[in-house]
Formats: sequence, structure tokens, C-alpha cells
Amino acid sequence: MLSGYDLALDYRTGGSVAHAVDNVNLAVDQGSFVGLIGPSGSGKSSLMYLLSGLKRPTRGSVTFEGRDYHGIPAGGLMR
Repeated sequence: MLSGYDLALDYRTGGSVAHAVDNVNLAVDQGSFVGLIGPSGSGKSSLMYLLSGLKRPTRGSVTFEGRDYHGIPAGGLMR
């Protein structure tokens, strides 16, 4: 199972903060298909970056098969 709990991703530019992802919870069972739908700029790609391990969340956690991404070295995420 792939899970995201209380996920947030903030981008800081100058003195402002853009909240690309804010308070997202998601659980996807093995073998499931999921689609993300929304307008441009709504955070779809940012959420996928978090779930794939390409970016670390500002807040929250992502787990795969019960292991938090923080505990998996980058090489392990590629497998």
C-alpha cells in the first residue's frame, strides 16, 4: 500500500510562500489505479512528486509497504 498522511509541500520565493499541496491524505492499495484531476496549478504534479519520493514533504509522511520514505535511502526508492 502507498499512503500519504497530512502531506504539504510549500515553495518559498522571495518573501512569499506558495502552498502547492496542503493537508492531503491518500491510501492506494496494491493493484489499484488512481487518477488525479484538477485545473492547472492545483498541485497534481507536486503531489505525484511527493508520492514518488522525488520531493520531500514540508509536512506529513509518505509510506510504501509500511516503510516511511524518510527511512529509505535514495537508491532504495528507485527499485
